[in-house]
Amino acid sequence: MNNDFHFDLYFFSKKSDSIGIRNLNLEELIPTIPKYINKNEYLSYIACINQEWNRNQISFEKGQFSSTNNKIIRIDLARNCLNAYLWKIILFVEEEGKIIPFSHGWFNFPNKLYAQLFEKKNKISYSKYKKPLENWIDPKNKKVDLKLLRSVIIEKKLSYRLTNISRNPYLLLIY
Repeated sequence: MNNDFHFDLYFFSKKSDSIGIRNLNLEELIPTIPKYINKNEYLSYIACINQEWNRNQISFEKGQFSSTNNKIIRIDLARNCLNAYLWKIILFVEEEGKIIPFSHGWFNFPNKLYAQLFEKKNKISYSKYKKPLENWIDPKNKKVDLKLLRSVIIEKKLSYRLTNISRNPYLLLIY
């Protein structure tokens, strides 16, 4: 760990190849509860779970990583969408003018470190979200106060008229 959310990551293959990513900021790969909704328990839960269960993937081009295998021209680091600790590295090579996957490696991100980063970023105990972050739990369907999510900038009354169009007599035209 360099500082805060910045880390040096190294991966090693069975053939002794190594890949390194220096000073990688992991902050964007940790689910975030936006400040404007963090007082609302339900929206905080939905925001956090939504980010965890969507795949996040970052590409690194030559010069942004080190490799002992000169064939590697790109690597991707992916947050798997199966649980908080399942991550993946994908190595790419160029063959016949096309960039193609060469190798995949799956790894478990260190659980304690993940919890520390989550708590540091969100200023809330990881244990509150641990179960749904590690194993999918269908969230309850609740009504949401939309004023927490958006602000009205302008309101304008619209006039319209219904028009009978032969293919779609229910089309609504707004002028």
